[in-house]
Amino acid sequence: DGTRGFNLRVGGGLSSHPRFARALDIFVSPEETPEVIEGVVAMFRDSDENRRKRGKARIKFLVDAMGPEDFRAEVVRRVGRDLRRAAPQQPDMLGHDHIGVTQQADGEHSAVGFCVPVGRLRASQLAELARLAEEYASVPEVRLTHQQNVLLPNIPDERVEELMATELAQQLSPLPTLFTRGMQSCTGKEFCGLAKVYTKERAKEISAFLDEHVTPNGHGEDFRLHFAGCSSSCAQHQIGDIGIEGVLKKVEGEFVEAMDIRIGGRLGPDPRFGEHVIRKVPHWDLNETLLRIFTVYETNHAEGETFRAFAARTPATWWTEQLTPEEVEA
Repeated sequence: DGTRGFNLRVGGGLSSHPRFARALDIFVSPEETPEVIEGVVAMFRDSDENRRKRGKARIKFLVDAMGPEDFRAEVVRRVGRDLRRAAPQQPDMLGHDHIGVTQQADGEHSAVGFCVPVGRLRASQLAELARLAEEYASVPEVRLTHQQNVLLPNIPDERVEELMATELAQQLSPLPTLFTRGMQSCTGKEFCGLAKVYTKERAKEISAFLDEHVTPNGHGEDFRLHFAGCSSSCAQHQIGDIGIEGVLKKVEGEFVEAMDIRIGGRLGPDPRFGEHVIRKVPHWDLNETLLRIFTVYETNHAEGETFRAFAARTPATWWTEQLTPEEVEA
């Protein structure tokens, strides 16, 4: 009927027990959203068995136990009235990362999305973003995206070029290279006690190396390369086209930083988690191993086939065969 709103899904999560959120066949308008979310949260609050067990203290396990249909019925009971069934799924918008200039609906303003390399901003850059919003935007706002980037909306069209010529725009490019654009990483060992490896600086090195050695060829502007310092998946490596997870490997009696690599994660109408293709790659071999992945793609994909489509039809065992170094007899 033209009502704007949301289809409700619950129970998604990554880490060591990943789940995609399950559809509850519920449509909620913006006005209904708070009370429906309150009902969902109250269900988890009241589920003593889940909340009291540290390993089960996630709503995804409650959905597992109840099933989506019973979960939906309980949400309806708590809200106190029937809820509308889900609306038809809209076209997939997950590929849009807000980088670059996007025309806003009024036809007079644009949103300018800046790429923040590996998601790290200095305090001085944050202050400058606020200043630029005040100077250039009709309604000053700074928005953060889930890809670790920033967006300045409400920029009059006639001032976009001026904004893009500022010094900060050169640092946080609205026109980034492929792998700088697609890289996301967690804070890593530098500031996290759970991480097994350093991520941020290494992620910059990976991006620069791949941008130098891999020619963009059908990978898609929304290519996702995610680097997590451990299995907790704060960098969401399980849903990246390529996901890197920090681990430790014993080499000559000493533990060294190493990485497990997954391929084929994606969201959208047919979501899947990336599968392990090679494990415990020593950090000094990581760049070349990633380069081999793209070499395998370039030499085997069908004409016009994106990396994501190629990864979807090639099993993890095949990738492992391609990427495992051949043993050489002494």
